[in-house]
Amino acid sequence: MFIETARTLLQSPLPEDAGAILEYHLRNRLHFKNAMLSVDDDFFTHDYQMQRIAMQERSALEGKYFHFYAYSLHKPGIIIADVSAANILKENRSCQISYKVDKDYLRQGYGAEITAKLIDFLIKTGKIHRFELFVTKDNIPSAKLAEKLGFEREGIARSYMEINGVWRDHIQYSLIAENNESR
Repeated sequence: MFIETARTLLQSPLPEDAGAILEYHLRNRLHFKNAMLSVDDDFFTHDYQMQRIAMQERSALEGKYFHFYAYSLHKPGIIIADVSAANILKENRSCQISYKVDKDYLRQGYGAEITAKLIDFLIKTGKIHRFELFVTKDNIPSAKLAEKLGFEREGIARSYMEINGVWRDHIQYSLIAENNESR
């Protein structure tokens, strides 16, 4: 599946993308370390990425998880960010949004651009009513991005995620589709 934004092409992962995906993660290994669950060294192998792509394809077909890599329209073949909708619950039409931006493309609006496009896609297809986003308390740029996109702060999710062996509190945000159609 493809979704075009002003400056990127959002693409669901395919087996032939494993090399580019691996390179993206290797390039950002230290940068992403404080923003995602701890991963083993196996994560940074072609075989693991192939397995991950297969899992993501199955989950997308089941409607449980959508993951997109943002390829630069100006530098074909280069992944500059990724965005996903996870923990999709059909019963209450909710999901959790997450995104990451390559260290070399920070603070250029890519996070907002790709996240807004995914949210718009999920609203227009009628799949999601409530979006949730969790941000570590010290990640000021992501908190500002959430608020820019219309997310409202709901509170603190205590010990929400273990990152680098430490359970960290996160700020919980939500966005309700009907309240945000004017974005």
